[in-house]
Formats: sequence, C-alpha cells, structure tokens
Amino acid sequence: MSNPALLDVILARSTGKGSRIHGPTHWAGVAAAGLTLLDSTPEADPLVVLLFAMFHDSMRQSDGHDPEHGKRGAELARQMRDASEFDLDDARLETLGRACEFHDKGQTSTDPTIGACWDADRLNLWRVGRRPDPALLATPVARRVASNVASKAYGALAFDWRALFAEYGAKRDPRSVYLRFGDLPEGGRSAIFLGFQECGVSVYPGSEQADGSYALDLHRLVLGIDTRFLASVLRQARPLYLVEGRQVGIGGMGEPVLEDARIVWEVPADLVDVLPDRPRFRALVEAWRAMRKGEHHDPYVWLGAKEPDERRVFPLVANGQIAGFWDTVESQKREMLKGWGLLEDYDKVQAGDRARRERAKPAHNPYALESFNNTSWKESSWN
Repeated sequence: MSNPALLDVILARSTGKGSRIHGPTHWAGVAAAGLTLLDSTPEADPLVVLLFAMFHDSMRQSDGHDPEHGKRGAELARQMRDASEFDLDDARLETLGRACEFHDKGQTSTDPTIGACWDADRLNLWRVGRRPDPALLATPVARRVASNVASKAYGALAFDWRALFAEYGAKRDPRSVYLRFGDLPEGGRSAIFLGFQECGVSVYPGSEQADGSYALDLHRLVLGIDTRFLASVLRQARPLYLVEGRQVGIGGMGEPVLEDARIVWEVPADLVDVLPDRPRFRALVEAWRAMRKGEHHDPYVWLGAKEPDERRVFPLVANGQIAGFWDTVESQKREMLKGWGLLEDYDKVQAGDRARRERAKPAHNPYALESFNNTSWKESSWN
C-alpha cells in the first residue's frame, strides 16, 4: 500500500491544496467514503481508490468552473509514478487516470474501481449542500449510504490521514478483523449520542496476531484515537466478540459500521491485546481483563488521558462530572449539527423525547424524576 509520505509530495506540487472545499480535508473525506464501499465492492482496487482520493482535485486552479482539473490531476499521478515516487503498474495507472480525468463529467462506470472512486467523491457532495443523486451512483452500497443522514459526516469531519493509510492497507490483509464489545444491538443499528442511529453496527478495527491473539488496532480509527471513549467502553467489562459483516459507514468515533453483522465467537480475555503498544492503552485493557475475570483493578486507571495521537473531542468523564461539562458538550454538539444541516432534525427528536418523558411521569408523584439522568450518559458506550 502507498506510503503516507506520498501525501506530502502531492501537497508540495498541488495547486488546489489551499481550498477549503476541494483541498486535503475533502480528499480525506473521499478516502473515508471509499472505505465504506470496498467491503461490498470486493472487485474494486483499494490502492487506486486511495490514490484517486489524493489526486482527483489536487490540481484545481479554483473552486469554480475548472473542467480540466481532473486531467491535470491524472497527469500529476503519471509524472510521479514515472519518477518512481510511488509504485503502480500500467493497467492500474490507466484506471486511476480515467477515474481522475472524468470524475466531474456526470458519468457512471461499470468498472468497479472507477465506480467506487466516483461514488466516494459524490458521497461528499453534502459538504456543498448537495444531496448525492442516486442515478449517478454506481455501487448499491453507495446508494444506500447516500440515503442515510449519517453520510453527511464525510464532508463535515476531519479524518486522520495516518489512520486512513493504515485502514486501506488492512483491506487486503487476511489478518484484518472486526471486534465488538457487547452484544449486537436490536435492529442491527447502533445508537449514537445525537439522538440518531448509525447505519449499521459499530465495531473496532482489529487484527489476528501470529500467536492466535487479537489486537484492537486503535491507530486505524479514521477520526484518530480517543482514549476517554475507549475507557468508557472498557470500564463496562463487556465481552469482546469477533464479528463479521460488510462495512457500510464510519461511525461517530471513527469506527467501522457494519451491515449484516454477525458474531463469530467470543474472544477470551487472555487473547486480547491493543495497538499502539503504549502504557495507557495496556493499562486500560489490563483493567478490562481483570474485571472480566472478576478480579480487582486500579480504580484510577479510567481517569485522565494524555497520548501523543489522542484527539480532543467531547471529553468523557468516567468517574464524575466537572462544572459546566454538559453545557459544553451541548454547545459543541449543536455547532457540529448546524454544520451538517441536522440541527432542526435533532431539535425535533429532543422535543419528542421530552414530550414522551413528560407523559411517562406518574400523575400522583409531582417529584418523579425523568428517566434520563447523567448516570445513563456516563454508563452509555455511545456505540
């Protein structure tokens, strides 16, 4: 698989890298959308899809009408391949060139690789306020994803390039597996904290090791690593399952989301490891392992987290609250929803929930508590 350093070389030559609409953030969104198409499009070439994500808009000269930008991106790819800056055989280079040159011409393709490239780009049209046209989507999974409100995330989130490269590399790795803490959700869709559901079942990327153990590959989470979220899941001491299914999306924490998910078997606690191999991650998994065995664990292992690769999102507090915490979460959440065009939908869901809780209050007890409380937030896996 292509080396992440290739991105730096492309950026050095790109005329479009400064665009907020068609620049590197968009390229990463296309790469992320491509990941959701590959499991259901096994004939598609992961390397070409990843290269397309980086090259297709790399040579834009403006965000407006620029009909030759795809052709210039294809030429840049040819020049760099011929200069041995990345490896690609002639047949796949031709596929990449065609995908780049014609990606904005309103065409569809029966070639599975080109279809996956163009679909991944079109799933990102939400970022400019345009709903993807199902008639211009070549793959069935893209048409399903486009109809799901979660598809707006591809154009709204900042995906981690190192994780994208790692995840693409794992697509053709026979050791790559999916792992999940806890039973599959009813209805085949995981709940998320925004009042909506994922388009499938949330899982963790993993790998089978040479000694028969399984590792949680946290560096493959395409939104980056969030230790606090991992802590909130592990502290519930749920069993870990090996899961199979087709990836149809990327979840709110950057995890794969599967359609038709099924449990293969429960992984024994002694056969669970974690990557990257760092003290913080090891401590969390060791505490989970101790709880699974009914043993005591360090009660402070869940608190605090400072890792070089850890991203800052909504802070998760495992054993308590801080002043103003939930107000901060709500403010950040509403800003994110507004950017996705989902704020009105969210407010409707919240209003409906409040009305149901109000109706559920016992009429004879004026001091009845609402069913929702902070403990349910702290205990929820959001997964």
